[in-house]
Amino acid sequence: MAATVPLAATGALTLGAGSAHAAANSAYVMCYFTESPTFLGANYGLHLAVSPDGLEWTPLNQNAPVATPTAGSLGLRDPFILRKQDGTFVVLATDLNGTDWSYVSQYIHVWDSTDLRAFTGYRRMKLHDLNTHAWAPESFWDAGRGQYGVIYSAVNDSGHNVIMVNYTSDFVTAGEPQVFFDPGYDVIDGDIAVGVNGVNYLYFKKNSTLVGARSTSLDPGSFTEFSTAVSHNGTEAPELVKSLASNGVWYLWGDTWDPNGVFYAWQTSSLAAGTWTAVDQKLYTQPLNSSTAASSRSPAPSTPTSLRSGALRPGTGSSPTTIRPVTSVTRTSSGGSTSTPSTRTPTRSGRWCRASPTRPGCPSSR
Repeated sequence: MAATVPLAATGALTLGAGSAHAAANSAYVMCYFTESPTFLGANYGLHLAVSPDGLEWTPLNQNAPVATPTAGSLGLRDPFILRKQDGTFVVLATDLNGTDWSYVSQYIHVWDSTDLRAFTGYRRMKLHDLNTHAWAPESFWDAGRGQYGVIYSAVNDSGHNVIMVNYTSDFVTAGEPQVFFDPGYDVIDGDIAVGVNGVNYLYFKKNSTLVGARSTSLDPGSFTEFSTAVSHNGTEAPELVKSLASNGVWYLWGDTWDPNGVFYAWQTSSLAAGTWTAVDQKLYTQPLNSSTAASSRSPAPSTPTSLRSGALRPGTGSSPTTIRPVTSVTRTSSGGSTSTPSTRTPTRSGRWCRASPTRPGCPSSR
């Protein structure tokens, strides 16, 4: 999820002011929404949490939302943060308020931010004209095209969910949708890591397990499944996160609906191997009632970052939303769920928020 750079000696976990360029690789930020088994803890706004190591998470703003959609469904799932080429950020999210998986929206929510403290320029961006959804959007910089790719899940004429892609330069308007990945069965929750030793990796949900595909190209249709599947019963919303503490170590996070709303993590010393070992649950903590978030570390300051949980420096400064950490966090099992297993189908799932040095993008949750 994040890098292991020490925080200030005071332990203050306030999200830093100052330029985005100065903020890379000193901590991680996660974006998510909240749900609880009774739905009393449900809030479909943008939430943030920070971590010094990508494992232990502290919610900001007393676990209250820092931004809320004002159009479409008036709610979000699957938030994602991308550090753009200019060092600023864009937030993307699914246009869905609650758990009505039949809700049709061809749009995604979009915000801009220079520091992840203030979120401005709210809008929705249209991705397609299909009578379906646009779930779990994520973005990456495609250097060959000189544009950002926006991937998401939608049901096309195949009759099942595929991962689509549109290209954009400004996150205001997007080009025509294309099929990015269709292995011939239902896939959602695509999460991409770009340029890892010359290879691009795409992890996704397949039959309630997390599976990876890879390609030396970012071209639509070029990815091929290769990895061993991992899961903890019903698992979705994969998130690849490069450790800043251990060279070569990657984490794979997933959100579960069985048990409901619990995040699990696996690790590997080689993405190319495609095999994963479960991380001891005692070593990580999710934010209270968090659901379907994404995590990953940010690249160097000059590189785009995918911030579903991005690496950012804690700091000082005023914030329009008075972002401050909560005083206590319950470990691991305190997370909420997005729905019961009976309503959780392969066509809809939760997701983490992320930010990564090898993935141009940001946070998410469904």
